[in-house]
Amino acid sequence: MEEWVTVEEASERIGVSIPRIYAYVQEGTIEKVPDPHRLFPSMRLLASSVDALAEERKRNEPIGETPQQIATKYNVNITDVYDAIYALDTPPRMIQRGERHFYDLLPDDVRNIRAILNETRPVQPFYDAVRDVALHQQMRLPSGEIVRVSSRDGEWGTFLHGTVWVPLDASWHPCYPIHRPSVRAQDDITFRCPLTDRVTYDALDFFYTTWGVENMDVVTTEQTLVIKVKEGTFPLTALWTDRLFPFLTEHRTSGHFTVDKTYWYGKGSRRATSLKLDESVIEEVKQRAKENGLTMNEWIEQTILRALNRKA
Repeated sequence: MEEWVTVEEASERIGVSIPRIYAYVQEGTIEKVPDPHRLFPSMRLLASSVDALAEERKRNEPIGETPQQIATKYNVNITDVYDAIYALDTPPRMIQRGERHFYDLLPDDVRNIRAILNETRPVQPFYDAVRDVALHQQMRLPSGEIVRVSSRDGEWGTFLHGTVWVPLDASWHPCYPIHRPSVRAQDDITFRCPLTDRVTYDALDFFYTTWGVENMDVVTTEQTLVIKVKEGTFPLTALWTDRLFPFLTEHRTSGHFTVDKTYWYGKGSRRATSLKLDESVIEEVKQRAKENGLTMNEWIEQTILRALNRKA
């Protein structure tokens, strides 16, 4: 005869409440010993099934941190944390709670995620509204010399002749406008351009004059300049040159674009789709998205990407 335990003993072995034990029995997770003739005053449970559940719970006990904790700790968006998780060379540990799976990020995972976040987060401001100056914007000095401005420890200026730091002052004048009316767009086009290539800065000049700081974003990493511009149709400015097309095509990481003699036509990579789901599934997606600090669309997209990555 197989060993059995009482409900109270099962509660102690597993570390959950007695009502939860009854729920496990009802859902079939714990097997109860049949008692068709009601010889025993209380329910008996199969010890092997109780121990198996206790072992599974122990195996799935969180020992690391959640993505939400990482986002809070480093003051970043939760979606940035998930993007960093997907970029890891080795998938992190996952634990299971019922039908749900959650990331359990161990110290090595956290260090690697932080390194990825540091690489992709801005190391200097892109636009300063007080001084009305943008990163790597061309400015003309009173001497007539043209320089590119950057930010160092919160101070804007340039390295004159590549050696001497000179702070920005009111006598410097922009070589081109960097403002355009803000436009509404559902998506953007992203380019990751090398900092060491001079064409990168020609491209940036073109983007500033065409989109304005209102319709673009610029992030500097250790080796690249990540430029995002809103999708749509934009008239080409005088700073467009033929060599920009192959350069931007090579360094495009998302979205699509083409040009003719007078216009730029851009389209982001995201496409709208429709899903017919059972109401219970929709409610479950809403709940899981809320638990992870995501929108439904973000949660669905990340879940699909995770499944595709596991299959690969």
